Amino acid sequence: GVTNAFILDGCTITGGTGMVSTSGGGMYIVYDSPLFRNCTITGNKTTGSAKGGGAWCQIGSPVFINCVFSNNEAAGGGGIASDEAYVTLINCVISGNVSRNTVGGGGLYMSTGGNLGSLTMVNCTVSGNRTPGSGGGFRLFGIPANISNSIFYGNHSDYGSTISVTKPATTTLTNCIVEGGYPGAGNMDVNPQFVNAPPPSTIPFATGDYRLRACSPAITAGDNSKLTVSIDNDELPRVVNSTVDIGAYEFQSLPESSSLAAVNSNVSRNIYPGISLITAPGSCDRIAAIQPNGGSTALSGNVSTKSWIDGSVQNWNGQYYVQRH
Repeated sequence: GVTNAFILDGCTITGGTGMVSTSGGGMYIVYDSPLFRNCTITGNKTTGSAKGGGAWCQIGSPVFINCVFSNNEAAGGGGIASDEAYVTLINCVISGNVSRNTVGGGGLYMSTGGNLGSLTMVNCTVSGNRTPGSGGGFRLFGIPANISNSIFYGNHSDYGSTISVTKPATTTLTNCIVEGGYPGAGNMDVNPQFVNAPPPSTIPFATGDYRLRACSPAITAGDNSKLTVSIDNDELPRVVNSTVDIGAYEFQSLPESSSLAAVNSNVSRNIYPGISLITAPGSCDRIAAIQPNGGSTALSGNVSTKSWIDGSVQNWNGQYYVQRH
């Protein structure tokens, strides 16, 4: 069969319906192990009880890097489904997919009838997927999984939580954001603060911006030891602030570390090369961006500067703004 030496790079797979009642609307990967990079799998669907709207994998070891599964539909595993396959997903976005019956797994459905198969996910974002069954984000049926640095947030299931694991299997999640929570070192149940995440009520969709806002708790919350590639889904540097972010996209400047709590309040923070941000508390809205632009001689030690925001003028010509001095 095909191995990881067979590479599909930069492809778009759309409009697939598969064969009647055969799993895999967009792709049918059986006894093969191709490598997909920078591919978009969108707008595909299966019929009847078939699974894997975007892709179906069986008895193989496919690898997906920097791929997007969106706006796909199937009976189970709207984005991707597998049986006894060893599936690896790195820097992937799985969003806006739907599982149309109680098989579950709005984004992913992975199963095994024996001891074969596994799921490995590193720095993926699974959001905005839906199912009337269990596992709005994913459902695992007897298959082991090792998942790190990933986000599972904003998915919907009529039964159960965003993650559903059935039958004995070792499922390990670490340094992940999981809505509703999940046991594991470094895991958090918090809003990841996406730039623009459509609600699950609008599924299926192929829109949304799952990059991180400046005050996202996902920034520098990952585990560098899990990295296998040096770029993110945008093909930008994966580690910007010494520690990797959680999710498919790396925030490409310094994170916000201070908020103005009230009028006339003071905040302080370290300024580094690059852009430092100050945001409004709670809203994650940017108030100021500070970028050093001095001469070529580097300063050392502690250097104090002061910048203040005048809140006396709140709007002009219907536009809200602040004055920074």
